[in-house]
Amino acid sequence: MVIAGTRAILQTAMAGVRLVARVIPLPGSMGFDFTTLALVLLRGSFITEPAAMTLVNHQMMMVEIVVMLARDQLRHGGIH
Repeated sequence: MVIAGTRAILQTAMAGVRLVARVIPLPGSMGFDFTTLALVLLRGSFITEPAAMTLVNHQMMMVEIVVMLARDQLRHGGIH
């Protein structure tokens, strides 16, 4: 996230948005608005979703480990 906020990345993203907005046949600033609301947000989700899924996956693995340990303790007569 820190890298995504650097000046070079922001300038490149803004140049890309302006380029796409010029190609879209909408009047005035509507092409820019559409590009920003549709494509930029969608592109951002491609970056953040894998990170979120990785965190959820690790959390689920930790829960499974805790359940396995608790189950093992119950089978062998509790905590010693």
